[in-house]
Amino acid sequence: MTFVPGNASPHFPWAELGVTTATPAAHRDAMGVLASTILEPIRAHVGAAVRVNRPDLWLNGRGWRATRGIGSATSQHLVGQAADLDIDGDLVALFRWIAFDSGLPFGQAIIEKRGTPHWSWIHVSLGVPYRDPGKVGQVLCSPDGVSYQRVTRATAL
Repeated sequence: MTFVPGNASPHFPWAELGVTTATPAAHRDAMGVLASTILEPIRAHVGAAVRVNRPDLWLNGRGWRATRGIGSATSQHLVGQAADLDIDGDLVALFRWIAFDSGLPFGQAIIEKRGTPHWSWIHVSLGVPYRDPGKVGQVLCSPDGVSYQRVTRATAL
């Protein structure tokens, strides 16, 4: 994927995804794949704006989480392979669609809470070949922003 000013995909400008001309090419390319294969289908399903809350690409060489001591040094966020998103609407319903009904090729789908009584965002990441085949299709929730639990279709959120 070649960097061009404008959009990574029809509804996601490069800037919204945290991509600049200084972003390493491999990270930019991965974010372009994320936008076209994961974010665009989510946008089509929602039928309205999908906000990428925290693009984590290379804020002074480190991602948003790393600058705050959150998450892993090997996070897919740091290399353009993951994003946290939000919508105006039912976040739990969207999460359940992504996780169980969409058929999207995600690596992880995680609904997270961080310091609020309500779910804060949905994390989505790329699957194969960006993530180990044995670790794709993970569906998790993090009710406290620290611990993670597996979620099944039957799990109440």
